[in-house]
Amino acid sequence: MKLEQSKLTYERNDLAPSISEDTVNYHYGKLYKTYVDRYNAGEGDPDFNEAGAFLHSIYFAQFQSPTSSNKPTGSIAEFITKHFTSYEKFKDEFETEAMKIQGSGWVYLSKNGKIKTIKNHEIKNDIVLLIDWWEHAWVLDYQHDKKKYLDNQWKIINWNIISGRVGLIVKESQLGIGFIKEIKESRYIQSEGDVKISYTSMCEALYLSVLAIEFISRTKKGQDIAERYARQTAAYSLYDQFRFSSTDMYNFIYFVNASPDRAAKIFNSPDAKSLREKTHLPLMALNGWLISLLSPSNRDLGFFMRLEQALSISSSDLKEIRRMLSYRNPTDSDVSNMAFRILNAYRNKMPQFDLLPDLERICNDKISYIY
Repeated sequence: MKLEQSKLTYERNDLAPSISEDTVNYHYGKLYKTYVDRYNAGEGDPDFNEAGAFLHSIYFAQFQSPTSSNKPTGSIAEFITKHFTSYEKFKDEFETEAMKIQGSGWVYLSKNGKIKTIKNHEIKNDIVLLIDWWEHAWVLDYQHDKKKYLDNQWKIINWNIISGRVGLIVKESQLGIGFIKEIKESRYIQSEGDVKISYTSMCEALYLSVLAIEFISRTKKGQDIAERYARQTAAYSLYDQFRFSSTDMYNFIYFVNASPDRAAKIFNSPDAKSLREKTHLPLMALNGWLISLLSPSNRDLGFFMRLEQALSISSSDLKEIRRMLSYRNPTDSDVSNMAFRILNAYRNKMPQFDLLPDLERICNDKISYIY
């Protein structure tokens, strides 16, 4: 599996003076990129490089332009108050733990409300808010004043992103109930404790949703829809909780990427465990594609083939849709055929999911295809 560097959702000078453009150019543009490149080239320690790329993808996704009054609100504010009694006490405890780090590392707020540290690089699945404590993150802007560096990070935290990472935590025993509440009209649900759809069909559902949103993004009326959908999905970049508040695509990714033992339980099938063990979902590439939907760009068409292979897609209909999306200069007839195939697949496979109303509105009008 190849790694891809996540794209920034802001300009490189937007974080100044909390983080200067020069630091972003070096930290994001060179160092983070080097972890990705070295992993893909098989150079150095693959675990170290993969973990470095993983942590930096979380780190750079959580920022926005600085404001002196920036504070958490809503669910993340309640989360912090619950575990630390106040935002100020949370910041004090965060600083205390950060200052204990000797040498290089990271400090983060975890999903159980604890402040934890990481020595060097290590992949963790419980990160809510993450601060880079390696020297390269602060030395150019703050020399040795790490306290000032941390104080200024609070001004650029995008609390909407952080709140999304907390999300709604659903226990495994509640998965059936949660799933039926989310898609209670779906033909895939037989009862509250039984997910009728198979693991293979869930993989197809994920792949179809990716193809559909790619098609929508290429229509004049669908660009805003695709951008909004991508933001709602990519905001929860770890895909490690079932979330009522996110998109169906997010939850498809969650189910497909569940641990093998959890997959066997969710899909009530021993086959699901073996299928999950064979499935290596390219999460970083998937996030990179979602982020690419936020601004006009030439997307890597090879991504769809890699995803198709990773999900072991055998459906000839889905393969044909993917092939048609690769057309460089599609005719009106090609576009109409593509729209018909995608819409028909959605109505047959996923008649109650969130993309269908937008897809129907676009396909029922004259389609202005802008790829």
